[in-house]
Amino acid sequence: MDNEQASGGGRHLAQRRGRRPTALLAAACILLVLALGIGGFVVFVNRPAQSLACREGNLPLQVVVSPDQAGVVTQAAAEYERRRPAVDDRCVDVQVRGTDSAEAAAALSTGWDESTQGPRPDVWVPAASTWALQVALRQQASGQEVLIPLEYPKVATTPMVMAMPKPMAEALGWPRTKVGWRELVGVVAEQKGWKTFGHPEWGAFKLGKTDPNLSTPGMEALIAAVFAATGQTSELSVETLVKQEDQLRRVILGLERAPGQDADTPATFLANLQQADQAGQTLDFVSAVPLDEKSVWDYNRGNASGLEDGGERAKPEVPLVAVYPTEGTLEADHPWVVLRAPWVDETKRRAAAGFLDYLRSEPIQARFQEAGFRTSEGRPGPQLSEANGLVPDQPARVLAPPAPKVVAAALQSWNAARKRSNVLAVYDVSGSMKEVVPGTGGKTKMDIVKAAAGQALGLFAPETNLGTWVFSSNLAGSQDWAESVPIGPTNARLPNGKVRREVLAEALANLQATDGDTGLYDTTLAAFRALQRSYAPQRINIVVLLTDGINDDPTGGIDRDELLRRLKAEQQKDRQVRIITVAYGADADAASLRLISQATGGLAYVSRNPADILRVFTDAITKLPAT
Repeated sequence: MDNEQASGGGRHLAQRRGRRPTALLAAACILLVLALGIGGFVVFVNRPAQSLACREGNLPLQVVVSPDQAGVVTQAAAEYERRRPAVDDRCVDVQVRGTDSAEAAAALSTGWDESTQGPRPDVWVPAASTWALQVALRQQASGQEVLIPLEYPKVATTPMVMAMPKPMAEALGWPRTKVGWRELVGVVAEQKGWKTFGHPEWGAFKLGKTDPNLSTPGMEALIAAVFAATGQTSELSVETLVKQEDQLRRVILGLERAPGQDADTPATFLANLQQADQAGQTLDFVSAVPLDEKSVWDYNRGNASGLEDGGERAKPEVPLVAVYPTEGTLEADHPWVVLRAPWVDETKRRAAAGFLDYLRSEPIQARFQEAGFRTSEGRPGPQLSEANGLVPDQPARVLAPPAPKVVAAALQSWNAARKRSNVLAVYDVSGSMKEVVPGTGGKTKMDIVKAAAGQALGLFAPETNLGTWVFSSNLAGSQDWAESVPIGPTNARLPNGKVRREVLAEALANLQATDGDTGLYDTTLAAFRALQRSYAPQRINIVVLLTDGINDDPTGGIDRDELLRRLKAEQQKDRQVRIITVAYGADADAASLRLISQATGGLAYVSRNPADILRVFTDAITKLPAT
């Protein structure tokens, strides 16, 4: 009773005081009048306060993020700056740009080149901490200063899943039946394919693959395969990996050689899948592909690229659904990595901490959820539902990545497994290769190809067979092509005493464009036949053909229809030779090159910007299709 009386008395007292005019109330009324009547004066007096906070100017904070999160982070940065955050009397100017994690990792590992890659980052937010760990490992191995801190918080997350066309996943019992990574590996190895599950019309179980050297889901799928092969997870050591190397190689070889489409990145794979879906061929294109959950969400909305452009999109006829491995899965954790670099001083660190707090605030985390991410703590948003092909209460377990050396060893095994090949590389040296590429400091197309091919040469395993040709028109009499280095093992010693790899490097360095035209079709057929004569059993036999033009042989020669007819007629089932074509530059005949690749079961690549040829060329020679 006493407490109630005291409480009640307090309330009444407050009410009585509230009815009395006071100096405070009078001041409030005056301020209200001023605000309504001379609002310009209020704005005027605020401006000196803002200028005072930034009297030392702006503080640029360079933030490099993976493209999937660039939209949310860029928008958040613009809003954050409107709040006028300041550090040491300097207003923080957050400058965000999206860069692929693999590209940024390579740049940080070898020394960031501002002339080609833009300003050095103060903060790096790759798709997954695995990339940061690999940078630290590379810098340590090369004796550089390690720029990666020991700890870093998460900005947003998305778990790795096995994405499957919905009818196929339902045939395996989705979403009720749980499937483990080992079961999926077993399904991939099953010779009977979908016949085992009562759907012989679907044929083989086709596994989509992305390059673990370039793709976060590709790398995480490789780690998952290593876990499945060794029976261990995050605690896996290099010593254990070495002991089980043969088993690991068998698993990796089985996955790499499994039926299914390859692509460099998830965006490329999903763009191809989108085309297959529009043609009604989704179930012929893929049975499962490792992706992150957000990519499944994006694809099902019709946004195969995952980039926000604001346009209307058609949803796929056959959506994907996410299968969460029962053993647990890794996640793209989007770590906030403030570099331990000389250019990142204490002021920038405080600025980075302030912006991170804003990114991890509830409103911005909700925006990440709206974009298909989970929060930094792993909470799904309402969009992640079974209706959208996702299971919000999965995964049951999130795995930490293994030690960086284990990841590096797994990548080495993967690269070695897929490079047992017999390759004839054919380079266009026609007159158009002399053209200067804008924005490259005067470099020609030929210069770019030479640099790209030289760097790619180092990616081949010693047991690879490799040879090179060049072509234009009338290089040897009426013949459009000429042999530079005969095909053979890259580690073999030639009669001149030099190792073939050394001779190949010299030949690439000495490539020169001619004044000739492009004898494309005659050269293609000749290269195809030459590799048939040099066919290597138990290897993948590939012609890699790079050109920036169209067939304009002044001496005539065969036409496209005749070339395609002969390629198909002369292909031998037990001695298959495939042609990988690389079209670069705006004038390349991409349509004809695609038909050439299709006629031999090869792959076609297009790079309209010749400055991108390194990535395309590297991908082309490392993504060799199964025999």
